This record gives sequence, structure tokens and C-alpha cells, in this order.
Amino acid sequence: MNFFEILNKEEYKNTPIAIQNGEIYSISEIKSLILPLYKELLKNPNKKVLITSNNHFDFFIKFISAVLAKKELYFLPDLRRIELLNFEYNHLTQNDFSKTKKTEIKNSNENIDTNIDFEKTFLNLYTSGSTGTPKCVTKTLQNLIIEATDIFEEYKNDITQKPTAIATSTTPHHMFCMSFYIILPLCYVGKILFDAQEILYPDDCNLEDKIFISTPSFLEKFKKYEISLNTPPRIIMTAGDKLKDDIFEYFYNKNIPLKEIYGSSEVGVVAYKTKPYEEIFNCYKNITIETDKESKILVHSPFYTGDNYVLGDYIDLIDNKHFILKSRSDRILKIQEKRISAIELENFVKESQFINDAYCLKYGEKLACATVLNEKGQDEYLKNSTKLVKDIKAFLKQKSEIIPQKWRFLNEMPKTQTGKTNIEKIKTFFALNLSLPIVKETKHNLNEASLKLIFPYSCNFFDGHFKDFPILPGVVQLYLAHMYAQNLFNISIPTKTVKKMKFSHIIKPNENIELNLKKSDNSITYTYKLGEKICSSGVFSIDKKE
Repeated sequence: MNFFEILNKEEYKNTPIAIQNGEIYSISEIKSLILPLYKELLKNPNKKVLITSNNHFDFFIKFISAVLAKKELYFLPDLRRIELLNFEYNHLTQNDFSKTKKTEIKNSNENIDTNIDFEKTFLNLYTSGSTGTPKCVTKTLQNLIIEATDIFEEYKNDITQKPTAIATSTTPHHMFCMSFYIILPLCYVGKILFDAQEILYPDDCNLEDKIFISTPSFLEKFKKYEISLNTPPRIIMTAGDKLKDDIFEYFYNKNIPLKEIYGSSEVGVVAYKTKPYEEIFNCYKNITIETDKESKILVHSPFYTGDNYVLGDYIDLIDNKHFILKSRSDRILKIQEKRISAIELENFVKESQFINDAYCLKYGEKLACATVLNEKGQDEYLKNSTKLVKDIKAFLKQKSEIIPQKWRFLNEMPKTQTGKTNIEKIKTFFALNLSLPIVKETKHNLNEASLKLIFPYSCNFFDGHFKDFPILPGVVQLYLAHMYAQNLFNISIPTKTVKKMKFSHIIKPNENIELNLKKSDNSITYTYKLGEKICSSGVFSIDKKE
């Protein structure tokens, strides 16, 4: 049943459609929440509406209200990119429906005009911008409804034994999550329930018997932190980047159905596979494919506006419904007048005995490589970082004519909200003239984090501070506490807001240091400790979340 078709029908008013804070909301209750905003939007002459809410329930209500008011919808996950909207729009910021208690809802019998032309209801989403400026992708609501129908038909045997909740660890501001998390429950009322639970950490969520929409980077944490899956989700759907086979295998061995989905913001879902180490992707029902003259995949699909679309990926075409993904065209780099495959070079780097993960890119005119060291690599880095780089280069010279000249060693590869490698973040590490410590262990949840750090003697901030007696500068401690707090809690903290700084004990090279971070509504406290000794501490003020 389509939500918009049954909204005003008396016989469906008690049909459940959403879950917020563990409570089930019926169609009549959602309708009562929608009604005031719907009326406000009707009065507003501006046809363009921007929705930026990070609260899933609030997003859901505003999305439905704007569609019913026959507005053109815009979605922007990062308000720092708001300058991209160089036109007038109505920014929905006044209401936060997640703060309305269910007991406060007064049901209304007033009807809402549901005569909507889905083909003329336009949705504009922006790509994550991991490689530069985000691009606006425009689709019709009809495109997404057809896509949701295909998705449901493909997986209905896994999800329709009873009404099934759908939850996510990503954000509906992006196309993948929009199609699965927002459109699916609106198209299949009574079968799929929208679950507004915000899943930020794998050990802080209830996924029992749910459809789980996630990204490869989030799924990796289940294995990394050995998260219990005694109450597993009914099915996991993931997209955004390639899922590593060992992570795929981790869920497969636990008998949890997992679908790795191939697609893009522009065309939507294209194909999927269901087993680790499987090469062949299977296209969805209404998708057909071929290749262009360069062997790039050309997609024919009703999930977007247009007849066909050439993606930048090279494939081996089996037939018009099956293919093997070979490589991405945007990973071909021109270095020293020669073209090299970044993916191939990364695979060479990962064959090194010291490295777990790698990402190669062109930084300026040089080939650069960000790596994640394994335990052996960390030990060598502590002994002599210069020798480690020389050993890695010597190993690569046996495999490639062109090898990286610039290196950064990270504790993990940064990811965007959609699970893709965050290239812009990696570039900031190369632009930063500051060595990073070795992170031996990281633990974090919604409000607390703990990192076990070692600052190698070779770190550049020990130079001149001080001769024959190197100690960790206070400004470096402050910078790193600020950096880790922003990354782990996914918030922006103005640097000028630090207060109550105190330095109690010096930190020397190669010591085992623990950095503890504690988040409250309007501040984050950081503490560096050496055993039981507090080395330094301080407080960052943050804006209280509205």
C-alpha cells in the first residue's frame, strides 16, 4: 500500500508506519504531525524546500509534508556546502518533530490533498563531494518509487513474513539511503516500518530482525570490535564503496543475509551480489546494461531521468543482466607522463608485510599514499620511521616502475557518510605538516572515547622541543585532542572554545599514552594520561544540539 494513496482512508488510520523512541506511530498520528507544517508550506509561495535535519524522524515528517505540499525538495547533508544553493528556498528549520511526545499528538480527521503527480515531484540530492565539489542529482519521486518497487520484489522473501522495521547507520540525505530508508516504507505501508533510531555505533543499537541499511566502513566495525550478533538483523543492504571480502565473509558465516549493492547517486541501484569472493553482479529487474567502446558500463534504467547513463567503471560484460566489475576510470592517475592504476598500486602496497590498507592519489604533481600499518609495521615505525619508508619503497620497486613519494601513516582510512574513502580528508593529512601518533587501540561510543597512543621519537614536533630532552608540545596535544574529538563524535568544534587547560606532567617519545574524551550536551573534556598520572587536560565548548 502506498502511503499517499491511503492517507485519508478511515480503514487504514491505525495502520503502523513508523517507530520513534521505541513507540509505534500509526498513519493517523503521522498525519496529525504532518498537518501543521503542510498548511504552512501551502501558504509559502516558494516552491523550493531545503531539508537538512539530521534527526531521522524529523526528516521523515518534513519529507512527507513537503511532498504533499507539492514542493521541489532539496537535501544537503553538509551545511558548510549551503553556498551551492544559489537560489531562494524555504529552509525547514523551525520544527523538530522528534521532540513531540506521542501523548501530545491530537488526532485530526481533516483530509489532506493527496493528488500528487509523482513524475513532477522533483528531488535534488547532492553527492558526498569526497573528491571535490558536490554535484546536484535530480530525480522524480516516480523514479524512486519504481526503484523501491524493484528493490522490494528482489528481497520480499527475506522481509515480508511480518511487518519489518528498517533502520540505518547512514543518512537519508544521500540517494542510496533515501531509496531504501524513506521510500520503501512509504511504498509498502504495513509491511515495512520506518525506524527512526539513529545508529551511530555498532555496539549501541538494536538491529534484531530488522532490515539494516549501512555502509562498508560501518560494517567493518562489527568485526574489528567483535560486536555480538546474537540478535542479528533480518537482512543487511550495503553500498557506497566496495565491501571487503573478509567483512562480507564475517556476516555470511553468521548466516546473516547481506546484499552488496552496486550503483551511483545518478542512476540509483544497478546490481547486487550476495556472497563473499563472488565476482558476478546481478542486475535488478528493470535494469539492463551494455558497454561503450571503452568497456565502461552503460546503464538503461527507469530509476533516473534519461534514457541511459555511462558510469566511469570498467566491466567484463557477461550478458545484459550480469557483469564483473573490473576497475574505476577515476582511479587511473597520470604520473611522470605515465598512466598508472591506483587500485593496482594499492594492491601492491597491501602485499607489504607492514601494511593493512592503502589509498593512492595524486597530490600536487607527486604520487602519494596513505596507509594503515599493521602491528609489525607499527613496531618498525617506532624503531625508525625513515627506514620503514625505505623498506616499503624497496619492496614496491620490485613490482612497479612508479612508486609513491609522499607517505602518511593513519590509524584508519577516513570515510564519508556514505562509506566511501574520504579523499578530501586524506588530502588534509598530506597538507598538514604534523606527524601523527600511532593509535594502538580505539574505543568509543555515543559520549565517550579512549585512544591508546604512542608518539614516536621520529615525529617532527619533537625537533627542537627540546634538544637532548624531547617532550610533546602542549599545542600538539591540544590539536590532536581537537582532531580526534571531531572525528570520533562527528561534530565541528571551534578551536577558540578551549578552556580550563592544564599541563601536569610531560609526555616523552615512545610512551604509552591514553587520551580520554568525554562528551556532554555542550562540551567535550579531554585528558591525556600516562598510567595513573594525568599529563594534561582541557575542555572544548560545543554548540548544544537543537
